[in-house]
Amino acid sequence: QLSGNKVRKLEFLLSDAVAQGADCVITVGGIQSNHCRATAVAAKYLNLDCYLILRTSKLLVDQDPGLVGNLLVERLLGAHIDLVSKEEYGKIGSVALADLLKKRLLEEGRKPYVIPVGGSNSLGTWGIY
Repeated sequence: QLSGNKVRKLEFLLSDAVAQGADCVITVGGIQSNHCRATAVAAKYLNLDCYLILRTSKLLVDQDPGLVGNLLVERLLGAHIDLVSKEEYGKIGSVALADLLKKRLLEEGRKPYVIPVGGSNSLGTWGIY
């Protein structure tokens, strides 16, 4: 479940999360995102709760997507999954969606660390090489 550039990025990002004292991570991706699956697996290894915001079609956002593909792995690992329609995602954007969840978790006394879509930020790019 852990391979490729997604994991190399997560090596740097999750190291930063642990160094900052995070107790959970948040990331965003498509309904069958390999990045989200890898984040859920790596977070489990580090005893961090994982919150996933997953894009799906407007028709499926209010339905249980079931236990298929990466969702099966994420659910087996206990990841918290929030579904958002592609339309809502387009209006609000990944940064704002993650920030809303982060705010809620902070209010609950959690210490969340946000990983951008695909782990793609200045720190995550170190994992490409």
